[in-house]
Amino acid sequence: MRDLIQVGIERGTSAGTGQGRLARLREEAEKVAEAFARYLTHYPPKTRRTRHGLLGPVPEIIKLAGRPLMTPGQATGRAIRIHEMAQEGRRLGRGAMASLEEVTQEFFELVERCPMHLRKALRDRVIDHVYFLARKKEAHFWVAWNEWLQQRYADIAALNSAWSTSFKDWSVVRYRDSEAGRLDFDEFRKARRERGEAIVDADANESEAE
Repeated sequence: MRDLIQVGIERGTSAGTGQGRLARLREEAEKVAEAFARYLTHYPPKTRRTRHGLLGPVPEIIKLAGRPLMTPGQATGRAIRIHEMAQEGRRLGRGAMASLEEVTQEFFELVERCPMHLRKALRDRVIDHVYFLARKKEAHFWVAWNEWLQQRYADIAALNSAWSTSFKDWSVVRYRDSEAGRLDFDEFRKARRERGEAIVDADANESEAE
């Protein structure tokens, strides 16, 4: 399937001009998607099993950009409410607020520079890329969690003894909602949060009780 942005740009333009605009749009869209993904490291999803839980207020911002009379400030305000509801009313930290304001402004400016007939394709491209990056970060989180456990415990038997589990090997280890498992997970997430790295809710990777 051909890139919808490319098809739209090629209509009514020379090949060279169209390819140049396409390259710029792609590059800017990827940068904005990466900025959205960085903001999401601050977002505390209730569950990562759904697209909504993974992306938080990002789809709302993308939907609002380009609407008549809608400003980046208004869109940021709506996004803040979504974020605060996800963390039970607690206010955003400075880092989250700054990241959200910056990426919202960047996306609104990108939409303004994009031809009207290409905006839907641009929105789709950005949201799909953000989703990919968010899932990628999530996968990296669980790999890092597994590696952290292997450094913490001498072997799988030691982990099973502490957690009251019966994992056969490290490849099948998941989060387990036990007292020891929660303590380990909280310590691991705290260390990542202090380093500004992505964190994930436990229920996205929880193992069944054995």
